[in-house]
Amino acid sequence: MSVDIPNSTFPGTHVTLMEKNIYALENVNNLQLMPPTGATVFVMPMNLKGASGAPCRIFAQLPGGTTSGGVGYIAFSSSFVLVLAVTVGSLALSRT
Repeated sequence: MSVDIPNSTFPGTHVTLMEKNIYALENVNNLQLMPPTGATVFVMPMNLKGASGAPCRIFAQLPGGTTSGGVGYIAFSSSFVLVLAVTVGSLALSRT
């Protein structure tokens, strides 16, 4: 699954998103464990000079979890991330 249209002459959705400082996450698992609201998502991509994308590690901090301090965590894996915007299924976050 990709945000880009295969075999298109369009410069690429990921380039358009990058120009707007938006991340697009691809191939993310465990999304069914995310609550509809209230979670904080952390995305940690590798810093690859000159690349428009990179592998990353994605974590979510959940309110009211079962770990110490009443906060739960979910670890996601992603084989590739476009390093510009956060779009996780129906969850969309923008950088501030």
